[in-house]
Amino acid sequence: MPELKKRFPSRKVRISDLINGKYLPEQKCVMTPYALKVSRASLVGTVVGKFVAEDNSFASITIDDSTETIRAKSFGSTKFFESIGIGSDIEIVGRVREYNNEIYLMPEIVKKITP
Repeated sequence: MPELKKRFPSRKVRISDLINGKYLPEQKCVMTPYALKVSRASLVGTVVGKFVAEDNSFASITIDDSTETIRAKSFGSTKFFESIGIGSDIEIVGRVREYNNEIYLMPEIVKKITP
């Protein structure tokens, strides 16, 4: 039997909770305004933007949940976003990261949903 990865559970959050929180680089998590530490986030929203590099080495989508927007970025593979288009309603689970003062998600699961 393959060894299972031990990881933190994902937390259902609003995008505004992540964006308005403080990123803690040493713990690789966001401290939300409600003092909740989130290292893996689960959220639901609508895709309002999409970018795929010509060489397929990078892709990103911008997600809006009516509280704020956040980008999900995939490096090295664009498979997460192949079937996702602008206007798609999605559920996404991903690790919270920060780069250049931008909080974003590294996707682990992305799936279309019916609103």
